Amino acid sequence: VLTSNGAAALPTWQGASSPSPNATITLVDDFIGTNQTTIGALVLMGSLSWCNIVGGWLTDGSAADSAHPGVLGCGAPGAGVVNQLFLGFDSAGAIITNLWYLGGGQITLNWVFKITTLSVASPRYILRMGMGITGTAADQVDGVYFEYSDNINSGNWNYKTAKASTRTTNNSSTAVTTGWHNAQLVVNAAASSISFTMDGVSLGTAITTNIPIVGIVPFFQIQGVAGTVAGNSIGVDLFYATQTLTTPR
Repeated sequence: VLTSNGAAALPTWQGASSPSPNATITLVDDFIGTNQTTIGALVLMGSLSWCNIVGGWLTDGSAADSAHPGVLGCGAPGAGVVNQLFLGFDSAGAIITNLWYLGGGQITLNWVFKITTLSVASPRYILRMGMGITGTAADQVDGVYFEYSDNINSGNWNYKTAKASTRTTNNSSTAVTTGWHNAQLVVNAAASSISFTMDGVSLGTAITTNIPIVGIVPFFQIQGVAGTVAGNSIGVDLFYATQTLTTPR
């Protein structure tokens, strides 16, 4: 299999991995026919039971079309409110931080989503997605993720890593636009390099610094900054991720 080694290195041929579940981890959620399930302080969504913190995602399908069945729409967060989906959580709704450690094999993670309304001075929001641990109106303490707001990098995509609140931020020249997008990040097997693409196009040089060494989990969030963001400004259609373990279990 021809395997990417990041934007700064040539690809190499690697042996095809076994499809056995002890060698490959595959996660998929298409959010089709999902209903919110409330258990105590939790609102769970999707086939993977995402923790829908503060209930900010709705299964109204308003952004669905013939090519994108099953779409979650964001609520209407005001300033300081975060609508978010986290894959790991405990019974009290706290994010579990020890689920997925980088460095055990290449990870490829994708989010397919729609931007209906861009961020402006008011309402302004910050969109972040990838893997992380921070479920508050703050930047990720540890994570690997995309970031967008109209007043960050002139409204172009950023891509970032965070290790114990020390971050590396790369500014891309790719403008954020409305419509459907596919965001992909690839963590190499040793977790020494992470590349980021949007709609199949590289956002720039792979990041090799401030890569987290603690456990992180997939997440998608929109944070209100000023004014009240219109409902369904962001839609989430599909999440999928694969890790090929360096050492099968």
